[in-house]
Amino acid sequence: MAELLDALADCLDRVQSGERLENCLRDYPEHAGRLRDLLKTADLVFRAQQDADAETADEQSQVRGRLEQALQKRRLHQQTQPRVWVRRLGLLAAACVALVSVSLVFLAMLGPSVGSVFSNIVNAYGGVASYSTPVPGRDSPPREPVTTSVARMTPAPPMDGLSGVTALPVGPTAGFLEPQAAPTQMALMPLSAGEINDNARWDDYLLYRRNFLPQYGRTVHDVDVSGRQIIIVADEKGMPVLGARVQVYAGQTLIGDSRTYATGQTLFFPSARPEAQHAQSFRVVVSKGEIARQFTLDPQRSSVWTVTLAQAERSAARLDVLFLLDSTGSMGDEIAQLQNNILNISSQIADRLANADVRYGLVTYRDRGDAYVIQTTDFTPEVSQFQASLNAVRADGGGDTPEALNEALHEAVHNVSWRGDDTVKLIFLVADAPPHLDYPNDYDYAQEMVAAAQRGIKIHPIASSGLTLDGEFIFRQIAQYTMGHFLFLTYEQGVPGTPGESRPDLHVGEPADPETGRQGDYTVEQLADLALRLITDELAALNRKAEIAAGAVSPALRPAEPPPTPTPVLPPAQESGLQLPGLESLWRSELSLPVALLVVGLGVYLGYTVRRPAPKRKRKNDEIIED
Repeated sequence: MAELLDALADCLDRVQSGERLENCLRDYPEHAGRLRDLLKTADLVFRAQQDADAETADEQSQVRGRLEQALQKRRLHQQTQPRVWVRRLGLLAAACVALVSVSLVFLAMLGPSVGSVFSNIVNAYGGVASYSTPVPGRDSPPREPVTTSVARMTPAPPMDGLSGVTALPVGPTAGFLEPQAAPTQMALMPLSAGEINDNARWDDYLLYRRNFLPQYGRTVHDVDVSGRQIIIVADEKGMPVLGARVQVYAGQTLIGDSRTYATGQTLFFPSARPEAQHAQSFRVVVSKGEIARQFTLDPQRSSVWTVTLAQAERSAARLDVLFLLDSTGSMGDEIAQLQNNILNISSQIADRLANADVRYGLVTYRDRGDAYVIQTTDFTPEVSQFQASLNAVRADGGGDTPEALNEALHEAVHNVSWRGDDTVKLIFLVADAPPHLDYPNDYDYAQEMVAAAQRGIKIHPIASSGLTLDGEFIFRQIAQYTMGHFLFLTYEQGVPGTPGESRPDLHVGEPADPETGRQGDYTVEQLADLALRLITDELAALNRKAEIAAGAVSPALRPAEPPPTPTPVLPPAQESGLQLPGLESLWRSELSLPVALLVVGLGVYLGYTVRRPAPKRKRKNDEIIED
């Protein structure tokens, strides 16, 4: 009705000004019929009033005056209010912005589960089983590896050193079909690195934790490792037992489950589990094969325990080495050098351990939304096949600082074919960024390091340039919990790309100086030599007597009782489940853009829908007076 009255007033105004009636009716086709009837009626009334006697002249004047006032009011209303079509257009734009914003939020919460549909088209390199991993859910069932054929590449030549090593051409990665430039030969300098064994410098590590956690603890998933207990398992000759299972009970609850490393050692952390914090002692069951013994562990009595477990003659050593490599764009400045160092390590293992049963594996990872999240090359005894897969890796993707390390760790621990208990199992994690802790439906690095200890896998993280403070803490957590060493590339005066001895961005202290005799906090050597030494030390430990620290207690052993039905072991990290990020992490996360668009859309909506108040008005002697 309001639109019809507006149209009638407009047509009256235009007809009185001399415009043809048909022109006005064409502007209001939906009301043309009624307008024609109303205007005819108004014309008849006007003619009748013209034929009336002079006594009605005053009334006619009053009618005309009121009509002019109404028209003037309408013009004022049009000046103070936007046209109807403008308001409708604004509402439509606001609705579109809000819809797009909600869609982006929904897609961002799904993460790469949508993008992975497009990212699993893998180009071939051949001979090595290689597959891409989609984004996992926390409760996703175990899956079989999806293998694709791979195109054969020329194996890397044997290497005696790094001075003459040249980079091999890097092949395309999944999802990219762009033409490749001609391969270039580039001389690469060897990388230098230092190492820290936090388990050997325990007091220093606890001090480092106490200084870090009050300020940065919210950026990590901490596991309380205070009260650490060392359990050493040896045979009757004092030789270390590899792969012995050590289970720790508080009452009937299983609170610790791990396997011994090549040194015969494993760790137990009473403070990591709430069930253990009030226990005075623990029952420890040590077993391998059909032999099982148990003893009572009292943390107040000692922190080092030795157990003798009779074993049959040992077979030849087996070694599984897996390289877990961050292949995002931020690694581009060092990826070729790291590739050549890893190639050198694998070549020297093949040369020096010719009689050993060695297999090599590779897991590369990026981040959600990239061409791939994880690519895996399962273990192979052929070093040339491993090197061909390594040469195909190139750095790309990423974007923000954290990467999909949680998923990559899960892949490396659970989804490659590790061999049984009589195998030395090592992971070298090479990265320059911490894991994302704000992704929904993600794994947790703190739980994955517990799973690694349960399987007897030792992890040596290698910090590349640019690692953040929380990344350093997480890398040292993983190394300490799995009895690995924290390795870090060193540079000349801390400048990446220039091999030297310092790393001022990390809390690792100062290097030793042989010229001045300064002992320092770490020594520097070439990365390939350092990694090779860690590998050979593991194998050498199998052939020497287990090292027993001073003050170690050899408890009275007794046959193991039949195991009860224990409470399942939960990782001693923070409670699992979806964690709601705070405002800061939300703004820095992948949801920041959709949230910002949503806020803008709401602002536009409010701006076009909140109307200005109508002008106040009052009546005086039937005349409308505007304030």
